[in-house]
Amino acid sequence: PKLLNVMAAAHYFTCDDLLNLTCAVVASMIQNKPPNEIRDLLGLPDDFTPEQRARNAQEIEALKDL
Repeated sequence: PKLLNVMAAAHYFTCDDLLNLTCAVVASMIQNKPPNEIRDLLGLPDDFTPEQRARNAQEIEALKDL
């Protein structure tokens, strides 16, 4: 979460190099991680309803065939 604060500040103050760096770091941190690990890592709530979770699982399965 501190990294996200730095990212937000870089965006606010238009520090493009710092923003690009923090975005790259976050991207590498979440790469190849399942959604629950990403939520935990970034401190995000899990606010999907059971219906949304089921629909998301179906969509993910359908995308695996592409």
